[in-house]
Amino acid sequence: MKFNNSQELANYIKLQRKRLDRTQTNVADNIGVKQKTISSIENSAGSSRIDTLFKVAHELGLTIELNLPSEKGTSTWDQEW
Repeated sequence: MKFNNSQELANYIKLQRKRLDRTQTNVADNIGVKQKTISSIENSAGSSRIDTLFKVAHELGLTIELNLPSEKGTSTWDQEW
Protein backbone atom coordinates (compact mmCIF):
# COMPACT_ATOMS: atom_id res chain seq x y z
CA MET A 1 0.00 0.00 0.00
CA LYS A 2 1.27 3.47 -0.85
CA PHE A 3 0.86 6.35 1.59
CA ASN A 4 1.30 9.95 0.54
CA ASN A 5 1.19 11.52 3.98
CA SER A 6 1.30 10.69 7.67
CA GLN A 7 -2.48 10.85 8.08
CA GLU A 8 -2.96 8.06 5.55
CA LEU A 9 -0.42 5.98 7.48
CA ALA A 10 -2.16 6.75 10.77
CA ASN A 11 -5.53 5.72 9.34
CA TYR A 12 -4.11 2.45 8.02
CA ILE A 13 -2.48 1.58 11.34
CA LYS A 14 -5.80 2.16 13.12
CA LEU A 15 -7.66 0.09 10.52
CA GLN A 16 -5.23 -2.80 10.87
CA ARG A 17 -5.46 -2.72 14.67
CA LYS A 18 -9.24 -2.88 14.46
CA ARG A 19 -9.10 -5.70 11.86
CA LEU A 20 -7.09 -7.69 14.37
CA ASP A 21 -9.61 -6.83 17.10
CA ARG A 22 -6.87 -5.32 19.25
CA THR A 23 -7.19 -2.43 21.67
CA GLN A 24 -4.78 0.47 21.86
CA THR A 25 -3.92 -0.64 25.39
CA ASN A 26 -3.16 -4.20 24.25
CA VAL A 27 -0.84 -3.04 21.48
CA ALA A 28 0.83 -0.51 23.77
CA ASP A 29 1.44 -3.08 26.52
CA ASN A 30 3.01 -5.52 24.06
CA ILE A 31 5.55 -3.01 22.76
CA GLY A 32 6.25 -1.20 26.02
CA VAL A 33 4.64 2.18 25.43
CA LYS A 34 1.63 3.95 26.90
CA GLN A 35 -1.86 3.74 25.40
CA LYS A 36 -1.76 7.47 24.69
CA THR A 37 1.24 6.86 22.41
CA ILE A 38 -0.84 4.53 20.24
CA SER A 39 -3.67 7.05 20.26
CA SER A 40 -1.25 9.77 19.19
CA ILE A 41 0.06 7.65 16.32
CA GLU A 42 -3.47 6.89 15.12
CA ASN A 43 -4.38 10.56 15.21
CA SER A 44 -1.19 12.02 13.78
CA ALA A 45 1.60 9.64 12.82
CA GLY A 46 3.65 12.59 11.59
CA SER A 47 4.55 13.60 15.12
CA SER A 48 5.60 10.08 16.15
CA ARG A 49 9.08 8.69 16.57
CA ILE A 50 10.07 6.49 13.65
CA ASP A 51 11.24 3.66 15.91
CA THR A 52 7.83 3.63 17.62
CA LEU A 53 6.11 3.42 14.22
CA PHE A 54 8.27 0.41 13.36
CA LYS A 55 7.37 -1.28 16.66
CA VAL A 56 3.65 -0.69 16.15
CA ALA A 57 3.80 -1.89 12.55
CA HIS A 58 5.60 -5.06 13.59
CA GLU A 59 3.15 -5.71 16.43
CA LEU A 60 0.26 -5.44 13.96
CA GLY A 61 1.90 -7.74 11.41
CA LEU A 62 2.83 -4.92 9.03
CA THR A 63 6.11 -4.10 7.34
CA ILE A 64 7.44 -0.75 6.19
CA GLU A 65 9.14 -0.60 2.81
CA LEU A 66 10.78 2.17 0.86
CA ASN A 67 10.82 1.78 -2.91
CA LEU A 68 12.32 3.84 -5.68
CA PRO A 69 9.87 5.33 -8.15
CA SER A 70 9.59 3.26 -11.33
CA GLU A 71 10.87 6.15 -13.45
CA LYS A 72 13.55 8.65 -12.51
CA GLY A 73 12.30 12.15 -11.86
CA THR A 74 8.70 11.12 -11.23
CA SER A 75 8.50 12.03 -7.57
CA THR A 76 5.03 13.02 -6.41
CA TRP A 77 6.18 14.45 -3.09
CA ASP A 78 4.52 17.81 -2.58
CA GLN A 79 5.17 18.41 1.12
CA GLU A 80 7.72 20.90 2.36
CA TRP A 81 9.97 19.94 5.29
